[in-house]
Amino acid sequence: MVGNLSGVPDRAPFKRMMAKLITNQQAAEQAQNVFNQLRDDGSTNLGILNEFDIVHGFMSPDNPELPKDNEVIILLYSQIWNER
Repeated sequence: MVGNLSGVPDRAPFKRMMAKLITNQQAAEQAQNVFNQLRDDGSTNLGILNEFDIVHGFMSPDNPELPKDNEVIILLYSQIWNER
């Protein structure tokens, strides 16, 4: 309400925040859709990460485990979010 003499709260910050939330939601849905499509095509979790050149530490000497589905989706989301 700073700088607003009418007494009506300024909605601009809220609208910007809502626009960002919509963008976040779209990025999350896109990551989930990409993951589902590639898994349906027979790709493995590690293959998906490598296909998108996502830097990860899976199957390394320090972390000799395969990535779980939710980890791959989060990394896909991060890639989509950073490339927008």
